[in-house]
Amino acid sequence: MPDAFKELYAWRDGQNPGFFDALQLNRMFMNIEDVLDRHRMMNDLLEGGEFDQGMWWSPQWVPFLHNGSGDHLCIDMGGAFAGTEGQIINFWHDWESRNIVYPSLEKWLETFVPSLEAGLWQEEGGDLHPIDVDEWKTFSGKMNPGYPIKANAG
Repeated sequence: MPDAFKELYAWRDGQNPGFFDALQLNRMFMNIEDVLDRHRMMNDLLEGGEFDQGMWWSPQWVPFLHNGSGDHLCIDMGGAFAGTEGQIINFWHDWESRNIVYPSLEKWLETFVPSLEAGLWQEEGGDLHPIDVDEWKTFSGKMNPGYPIKANAG
């Protein structure tokens, strides 16, 4: 795993409040036990032949954010879709979109933390929401030129 992942989990082993990404989909920071359990479960489903599309799931994807409905942001340790090792992929349990949303966990952190510092988020009921989705997308786009990169499981 990337050093940033180890440092992140040494600092904090998951948390309860939700995060909202640029698509306004609730994402919670998973604790390491949940990361390992979800990764193991998805690999078992893959080995059992549950996925009929080529890149529905990869054993090299490690989930670290989830929305409670089976959707995740994953660190891709294999560089799927002609990408790079360590990139961040959106995994949808019921949709073939597998967009590469950040080039690395470091870039995700380097985008998210400054966006907090810039006041682009507000807290509502313990969750963080972008104050202005378009402003957040512009900010994220400036921090990550060329992302997201569209990719599909099929």
